[in-house]
Amino acid sequence: MARDILLMLTSEKFKRYIWRIVPAVAIAVTLSACTAPKTSKNGQTTARSSDARMLNATSNDSLAMASQDEFEDLVRSVDTKSKIMNQYASWKGVSYRLGGTTKSGIDCSSFVQRTFLEQFGVQLPRTTSEQESSGKSVKRNNLRAGDLVLFKTGRTMKHVGIYIGDNKFVHASTSNGVIVSEMTNDYWSKRYYASRRVVNGS
Repeated sequence: MARDILLMLTSEKFKRYIWRIVPAVAIAVTLSACTAPKTSKNGQTTARSSDARMLNATSNDSLAMASQDEFEDLVRSVDTKSKIMNQYASWKGVSYRLGGTTKSGIDCSSFVQRTFLEQFGVQLPRTTSEQESSGKSVKRNNLRAGDLVLFKTGRTMKHVGIYIGDNKFVHASTSNGVIVSEMTNDYWSKRYYASRRVVNGS
């Protein structure tokens, strides 16, 4: 549990969440200061203070709703990443073998298939081409932990991995076995062509 919390606190998504709500909180505090009743000479409070209180309440409600939704999304993302990393810890360094499905050797699509079945109870197709048609398409700038990332490694060859956040993905590499790689790496960045979301809570 402590490890999951640490992952959440150090994730880029959590940092973006914090930086997003800080200005909103500042605005809410400013509006609160504006709501102090102002009394006219005849003892009547001004209409402006009432309007400010109403605006402040609306702002706080919107902030609370947005913050809660974002936080729940963040927690789900961290939980998804934690499960993927548990799988990775068990398979790290296992060599690549085309058609392989065990720790004696495994290929990219089999590693993806096993990860989703064992960690999420989701049955994906066996091959990369079939997995490419699973779930729904996601743009690269909207990737979440648990999304499939696909690459063209040859004229007819395709490769699949699992995104874990911060421009990183887990996969069974043909040269290094099961590893974590950077999508910003020149090799992978040039070959990336699609991504799919197969777990709604990811």
